[in-house]
Amino acid sequence: MSAAESEPFDATVEATNGEVEHLSRLKGKPAVIFYEDRESVAVNRPFKKMLAERGQQGGGRDRVHVVAVANLSGYDFFPANGIARHYVREAERKAGIPIYIDWEGRLSKGPWSLPPKGATVLLVDAQAKPVWQHSGLMDEAAVQTFFGHLESLTGAVAR
Repeated sequence: MSAAESEPFDATVEATNGEVEHLSRLKGKPAVIFYEDRESVAVNRPFKKMLAERGQQGGGRDRVHVVAVANLSGYDFFPANGIARHYVREAERKAGIPIYIDWEGRLSKGPWSLPPKGATVLLVDAQAKPVWQHSGLMDEAAVQTFFGHLESLTGAVAR
């Protein structure tokens, strides 16, 4: 079995300090992955705030990875990449979680196949297999469905 077959949902992204990160590290507990282009960062801001608040309650942050990935595939050239990295660092500082950079749009290609434009929320299980995905603005029904899936994966009550 090749490495690609053993880690079907691995992809490399870059931390704001330039270090390469493998998303296969998500195995072991469920993960919420936010994949957004530069124009869509604010689309699901209320949902992100709600997720952060619920994560503060009852040790929820210990039961799930939260991963933000900025799709900056159109900005990997000088000087745009330095400016883009600066803005991602600022957003990372404000959010309090790492925000990784996808310079090549890897998550928009197979096997991930996430939409390259807009805001996508992906929930994966402890084996990094997709459980639920939503692209665009999350309405109340999508939020409730997400938290129902998250509760079933973590055993935590998502109120």
